[in-house]
Amino acid sequence: MNERMALLEAIVAGGVAPDRLIPGTGLTALPDSVTLCRHAIELGVHSVMVLPPFYYKDVSDDALHGWFAGLIEGVGKPDLKIYIYHIPPVAKVRFSIPLVGWLTQDFPGVVVGIKDSGGDWDNTAAQTAILGKSTPGMSRGRMAPACLRRTGTCRTNLSHFTTSRMKAPCSDRWAAKCGGSISKRPCPLVPVTIPMAERQRVDAERLAMCELGQQF
Repeated sequence: MNERMALLEAIVAGGVAPDRLIPGTGLTALPDSVTLCRHAIELGVHSVMVLPPFYYKDVSDDALHGWFAGLIEGVGKPDLKIYIYHIPPVAKVRFSIPLVGWLTQDFPGVVVGIKDSGGDWDNTAAQTAILGKSTPGMSRGRMAPACLRRTGTCRTNLSHFTTSRMKAPCSDRWAAKCGGSISKRPCPLVPVTIPMAERQRVDAERLAMCELGQQF
């Protein structure tokens, strides 16, 4: 937790505008999540992305709602903006559609968005219908164009669309560090080779994003 806070402090001190940051503050222990959220707000970072409490699985909607109510009350800051992080393949805990509606209804202006990494467009569409067009959406790369069309805004991992552009400079720097060869010591940050099908998918998604006015 100390490393997370130190990193955020360094990023803000380095000149990154706080309103451009959405740090992850969701931990398994409620007091720890409260601490991270408060720390972010003290730095001027009001938007945070919060995982559900994921230690126990098959958690009820009532329990999840109670946890977020406790988080919001514990932080006690009216300018807190929460993006709930729906990533059931990893967390093994889901935000149901009724729960998303419940949270946004009970905490308007606080629960303001969702990052949906579940990979199910029908679920994403239902969530964005609840959140409305005024709220930025977040989705996995392959669903970003559809999310943009539906909500007018979308935040996604830029590397989903710039894999080839990231690969070359990263590989060059790693090659220089390895004495000019990356064959035995590949770059640890990006794949040295990208399957053709994946490359075509990335190019198609980048084209779709550009057609929607998103330039990378």
